[in-house]
Amino acid sequence: MAKPLYPEYLNEGSIDAGTQGPVRFLQQLLCSLGVKTEDDRDIIIDGVYGEGTASAVRMLQNDTLEVDPDGNFGPATREALYRVTSIDVNTIPAVGDCTVSVKMPDVEALQRY
Repeated sequence: MAKPLYPEYLNEGSIDAGTQGPVRFLQQLLCSLGVKTEDDRDIIIDGVYGEGTASAVRMLQNDTLEVDPDGNFGPATREALYRVTSIDVNTIPAVGDCTVSVKMPDVEALQRY
């Protein structure tokens, strides 16, 4: 069985390991759906899940999918995408690797308490 393209979550800071991967595919998907950033800019397809990609995902979540616009491409967003467009990214096999960002809490701030 092929490894699925998407990890459970893609979020700001996720980076494709090469020229193909889930972030770049997501960016291409957003472009093909006509989604732009919150300030009406086109998405840059570079394999880096930066502020522009997060902004476009928020636009998709808010305007089309009607899910919490958190800017993360996770299970709720993928499920809503399938429900609205019939696009099931969970069935797309992986063609590249990705380093997924894990946002950690501010450890020093937590230690002060």
